[in-house]
Amino acid sequence: FIMDILLDTHILLQKDADRELSVHLQELIEVLSDLNHRLVVHPLSIKEIQEDKNVREKNVLLSRIKSYSKIRTEHDPLDDDAFIQKIGRPENKWDQVDTCLLYCVYNSEVDFFLTEDRDVIKQAAELKISNKVMKVKEALRYFKEQKRKRSGSGTGPVLCFYKKGEHWYVGEKGKEVSFNDMNGFSYIYFQTLHIKTNFFQPL
Repeated sequence: FIMDILLDTHILLQKDADRELSVHLQELIEVLSDLNHRLVVHPLSIKEIQEDKNVREKNVLLSRIKSYSKIRTEHDPLDDDAFIQKIGRPENKWDQVDTCLLYCVYNSEVDFFLTEDRDVIKQAAELKISNKVMKVKEALRYFKEQKRKRSGSGTGPVLCFYKKGEHWYVGEKGKEVSFNDMNGFSYIYFQTLHIKTNFFQPL
């Protein structure tokens, strides 16, 4: 099934400065594209970069970020007492962004979270979601293995029907339509009439 992989703000900022990170991330982007998975960014990451006076060539960086999908989230981690109790309240605005990004994977709004931040990785362990929080190099190994397992499988259109956050998605794999009301089920009816294939529902 199609996965959303969230990029940490610091990876976006460090990509051009860290050559090894840049090479691994570029290869990861290609592998994810082959698997029809998506790299996504959080609106707070974009805001953080916009407000950071130390970012060089900010307009160029923001232009590149537009190539990634932006996730839609309607939940505030500070309202989740169980979550905050495990990792503590953020002490500053930068920690607050990290907390919001980590909460997206904790709350199953994204499937994986890519970060090089040791503190965030430690928090993921405390939340028992370490299997969903990876460094870029680790993610590259994981998804290359997924691609290897998928190679040789049958081709043809595959229909998707799944929920992520508050929204439902339906349609041909890689070309889904999102909806959050009952009208969206008309898309399902249309697809089943015109494409002979099987729906699948991600966990």
